[in-house]
Formats: sequence, C-alpha cells, structure tokens
Amino acid sequence: MAYSLAEAAAATGLHKTSILRALKSGRISGTRDDLGRWFVEPIELFRVFPEKRTDAQADERSDAHRSEIAVLRERIEDLKTLADEFRVWVRDLSEQRDRAEARAAELDKRLLVYQPSAPTLPPPRRPWRWLRRAS
Repeated sequence: MAYSLAEAAAATGLHKTSILRALKSGRISGTRDDLGRWFVEPIELFRVFPEKRTDAQADERSDAHRSEIAVLRERIEDLKTLADEFRVWVRDLSEQRDRAEARAAELDKRLLVYQPSAPTLPPPRRPWRWLRRAS
C-alpha cells in the first residue's frame, strides 16, 4: 500500500515538500498517477527517512527495552556464576596436577635409588673344545 505525499509526510514527521524534493532528486523512488500525484512505498520511504513514533510507540519500545535489559542482566548473572564454577574447576584440576607431579617425582627418586643389577650370564662356551684335547 503506497503512501501519498501527505501520508508519507505524516508518517515521517516531515513536510510534503521535503518528501517531494527527495523524490525529484532520486534519493527515494516513487510513482506518479495519471493525475500527477506522487505515491511512495513505505519500505522505500523508511529506507531514507526514519518513521515518526508516537508516545505510545515510544512507551512500548521503552518497555520492550526494559524487559530485554532485565533478561540480559539475568544472563550476565548466569555467566558470572558459570565463570566462578570454571575457576573452581580449574583450581581443582591444578591441584590434582600438582599432586600427580609430586607423586611422579617421588616415584622417579625411588627408581633412581633402587636399580637392580643385571643378571650375570655365564661366559660363552667354546664349542668343540673337547676336540682340541684329543689331538
């Protein structure tokens, strides 16, 4: 549903001549009927000029913003709680790592202290030794 110049001016809060100047300069596009009246599509009009808001619309917007702000604050609190939980988790993991490293160092000391000797093997036998004695 296209706006006439008067409707477009009322929707934006501008004067009809401002809308007409924008049409003639090409900033917005519109059509003329057989009688020479201009018509502008709302999407084209609001692409260039902001929509005029009434007090009721402004109140609705501010209420919507307030509720959105409340939701965002709740999310922030949830994220803070989650961040605290992660900090505790990281601290616990760090403590576990430190205990594991201490245990590994203790086991390394034990391995360095106790090193069993390698089993001794008998000297290799010379085969056919008995043959040399016979000659």
